Amino acid sequence: MLNDILTEQKQFFAPDAQTELRGQLSRTRRVTLLSGNLIANTRSDVSGVSARVRKNGVCGFSSMAEYSPEAARAVLKAASENAAFMDGHIRKAAPPLPALGKGALAPQPDFPDGDQKLYIDLSFFTTMKRQL
Repeated sequence: MLNDILTEQKQFFAPDAQTELRGQLSRTRRVTLLSGNLIANTRSDVSGVSARVRKNGVCGFSSMAEYSPEAARAVLKAASENAAFMDGHIRKAAPPLPALGKGALAPQPDFPDGDQKLYIDLSFFTTMKRQL
């Protein structure tokens, strides 16, 4: 589960734009059996942050495969600069989107992450069941 480092970054939102800041955690678990023999056993956890900034009807976006306060500030800065760049060239001059109610999403329960042995045993059991 990701720790909340995003709420404290609100002070870095562009004052004249609408900003969205997100954190992400992607988990990959892979076990490969060939004829009942384990040939691959990998697991990875990758996290990151992304920001989308809307200014005068155009958007700027940035993301980074790192989940830290520094990364959040960097993507906010880059997305704000991208939106300002686009606004300077497109000059769409659209009004802001309607305001949404303020609040925060309640913390979601973390998904249980079993030991890698569980994935190996399950793969082996599934392979053996198919052979019967």
